[in-house]
Amino acid sequence: MSVFGYKKIKARKQHKCWWCGEDILVGEVHDRWVWVEDKIKTVRAHNECGVAWNRSGGDEIMFGQEARGVQAW
Repeated sequence: MSVFGYKKIKARKQHKCWWCGEDILVGEVHDRWVWVEDKIKTVRAHNECGVAWNRSGGDEIMFGQEARGVQAW
C-alpha cells in the first residue's frame, strides 16, 4: 500500500463518514486519507471520528462500524 496523503478538507459535496456511516455535510471540515492498493482509494471521516480511529490504532474497520462520538481509548 502506498499512501499519498492525509488532509483536513472542506466538503464540496456530501460524503459518508467511514467510521460512523453518517453524512459529512457540504462545507463541513473533515479528514481524508488517499492511498493505492490495487486501485486508488479514499476514506473520509468526521474530525472526531478520525481522532477515534487514530486512537484505535488505525486498524481496518468495516464501513459505519463505530458510533459517532464514541472515543476509542
